Amino acid sequence: MDTHLTEKQWRQVRTPAFKEWFGDWEMAHTVQAVKDFLKNSEPVGEISGKEFAKSDTSLIDRVSDYYKKTVNA
Repeated sequence: MDTHLTEKQWRQVRTPAFKEWFGDWEMAHTVQAVKDFLKNSEPVGEISGKEFAKSDTSLIDRVSDYYKKTVNA
């Protein structure tokens, strides 16, 4: 990353004391980058509402059965 800071300044702005006084600018930058990415992204998938259909079998048993069929196969 390009910078206009001296090496000393570069180190200083990354210290806990600096971030405590002025705020964690690195985390704010990361959060903003993630927000921008998500705002410009397409959804990965859709939920139909049928994913959680009622069943006579408990969820624990269904998950156990799923792993037995897929992992232990």
